[in-house]
This record gives sequence, structure tokens and C-alpha cells, in this order.
Amino acid sequence: MAAAASTAATPATALPETKTTVQINVATLDELLKLLTLNGAGGKLKESDYKSILSRAMEIGSKPLSRAGAWLFTEDAKQVLLVKHRRTGHYGPPKGRRNESDSSEFAHRDREVMEETGLSTADIQYLADGQFVEDKKNGSIKARYWIGVLRSAAAKLKPVDTKEIESAQLYTIEKATSLLEASKPNGIRLKSMLSALDSLKSALSAAK
Repeated sequence: MAAAASTAATPATALPETKTTVQINVATLDELLKLLTLNGAGGKLKESDYKSILSRAMEIGSKPLSRAGAWLFTEDAKQVLLVKHRRTGHYGPPKGRRNESDSSEFAHRDREVMEETGLSTADIQYLADGQFVEDKKNGSIKARYWIGVLRSAAAKLKPVDTKEIESAQLYTIEKATSLLEASKPNGIRLKSMLSALDSLKSALSAAK
């Protein structure tokens, strides 16, 4: 069931800052170099941080992420935003392939969300530590989804890419589970949504 439209802005819940030593979720090799420069000399990096940085550098250096998007929930974590694809009738989060014009993973994500839902970054508060979940197949990343909270944006839901997207709508978690099970029998989308929901609930709990 879709959420009732609202034109009044609702203050977003303050989400906690990252609890890791440093932020590893960066988009370019240049940003990784800056991270090392700022934190390495001061002894702020742990062994696990260096391993994460090396892994991230290898990932960035191999090839751009092919698909990116977002799992977007209401502030009470009771509803999630799904888009319906016009050609297949399948439901899922806003996501899509990378364009040559996308300067980073974040630009890639933001463009896809805008095209498929009509929402801008001003309508969304992503988790403070940039958490994301991934669809993987045979160990390869097929898509990456950032996790965010909607700022009373239901009234703005209007896909820009109407040739591909039939609708963008909020659904209860129960209804979304049913739609995703029917759309993706292998359970990949449902699994990533539930993982994103768990991360969001943990962040909201920590913020209280």
C-alpha cells in the first residue's frame, strides 16, 4: 500500500557516524591516496583498515561498477520504495547501468535514483557511514545499493524515465517482500532488501 502523500518536510532522524577507524567507502584511487595521507602518519589506521583499503583499491582499479542504486525506506523503517519496470513487470529498488558521464559511484547512484523515482539527494539521507549491500553472483558484484531514509518524499515520486519505469511507490515491508519474491524467484533482491533493512534498523537504534 502506498504511503499517503505529504507536502510538509519531516526532520530526518540523525544517524550515527561511522564506528570504523576510517571511512573506506570512497569512489576513486585519488580519494584513497588522500585517506592514507591524512590518517597513515597519525597512527589512525589499523591493520584491518589497510586490508580494506587494499581491497578497495583493487576493486576500483579493475573496472567501474556496472550497476548502482539505493534501498530507500521511510523513517520508521516500515515502508520501502520500489519501482516497477514497464517491460518485465518486475519490482525492485531504483538502479541501473553506469553511464560514461558518471564521475563516480555516487554520481552513478544519484542519477539512477533521479531517473527512476524523481528524487534528488535533498530528498534522501543516506546512512552516515555510507553502508551498502550488494547483489553477487559467483563472487562477482552485480549491483551495489546504498541505504537511505526518505525525507517525506512520497509526494515527489514521479519517474523521469517513463519508457523504462512504470511506477515508483512506497510499499509496506510485507507487501514488498511478496512483490520481490514474485519478481525474483532466486531471492537475490529480497535478500539484499532484508540486509539493508537490518542495517537501517541498527543505525536508527544506535541514534536513539
